[in-house]
Amino acid sequence: MPSSCKKYGTESQTYFFLKGKIKASNTNQPIDQISISNNQNTVKSNSTGDYSIYYQGYGDQKTFSFSFKDIDSNQNGSFKDKDTTLTFDHVPNLDLDGPKIMDILLDPK
Repeated sequence: MPSSCKKYGTESQTYFFLKGKIKASNTNQPIDQISISNNQNTVKSNSTGDYSIYYQGYGDQKTFSFSFKDIDSNQNGSFKDKDTTLTFDHVPNLDLDGPKIMDILLDPK
């Protein structure tokens, strides 16, 4: 195909649902009001430490970054921020893979 020709078609779609529980590493107790963010969305954990966040994109991306931040100062204790990555061995697809579970332990400050 000549370099001047454009390639037509649809890029593969990447989408998945990440959920889990956030707990204190020293007590194993759930942590409320932790901010979870990726490059698209931000959500907060609830009183039982549960969270869920959705990602949607295009292309063949297999590695995704997430940030977990304590945003309520000392209300539920004070915890260090944590950045982590999630890597799939294939392009994730929610219809085929279902939700991905990732529990997080945060260290106290």
